[in-house]
Amino acid sequence: MYCVFAIWSGKAEGLSIKIPYLADKQLMDLNERLQGRGVLTDLLKSQERDPFDKGTVIPGLDSSYKKNHYQYLFYVLTRMLLPKRIVEIGVLQGFSLLAMGCALKENGTGEIHAFDLFEKYEYKCDNFDDVASRVSEMELEKLVTLHQADASSVATFIEETDILHVDVSNDGQIVSEIFSQWENKTSQAMIFEGGSLERDKVQWMVEYDKTSLFDEFSKLSKIKTHWGFFTLQCFPSVTIAVRLT
Repeated sequence: MYCVFAIWSGKAEGLSIKIPYLADKQLMDLNERLQGRGVLTDLLKSQERDPFDKGTVIPGLDSSYKKNHYQYLFYVLTRMLLPKRIVEIGVLQGFSLLAMGCALKENGTGEIHAFDLFEKYEYKCDNFDDVASRVSEMELEKLVTLHQADASSVATFIEETDILHVDVSNDGQIVSEIFSQWENKTSQAMIFEGGSLERDKVQWMVEYDKTSLFDEFSKLSKIKTHWGFFTLQCFPSVTIAVRLT
């Protein structure tokens, strides 16, 4: 699928955007699956007209999700699914975390536990205190709890969640391990960064011979029949696994 990057345009009545993954067939399939809980595509289109994060710090944060405006997907899914608890593994500057936090605030209920190594991670990272400051600036401190911990240990802290989001330099092996840890702990949906063939070809995946996300999700979709898998192709791509039963 060809993705046109989202375009911002200033208008007299305000700021508008275009969300490119609205044209993705997998989004239509996901919309059909979630139809009983709200109209996903209509809610995303409403974000094009009146984005929830206008005037906030979110559009200025660093994230691979930023260019194609995936914050609106995180926001809308959280608004639709009405989770009581979200677990996020991999925070960076808080792009997706703050989007989901804003949705919980609108919902009037729910909490997020967010885990990252922060400054202890040797590669791309942000400081715990800086992320905590953004949470406070967005007035989300009653909804969001930050934890400094390794991804593999998170399942020992949390017994169950409604939504799980994972963005930790994902590869096929990481997805396999985390899905196995969380499939019986997650009641509604798991969201993973990656899943497209384009994402599998990024420089570090090739250089370090990492296992394919595309292949892993293809395998899981065949053997985990109580989950439905939907991959949105716009880079870096996002795979949403929805519990069917």
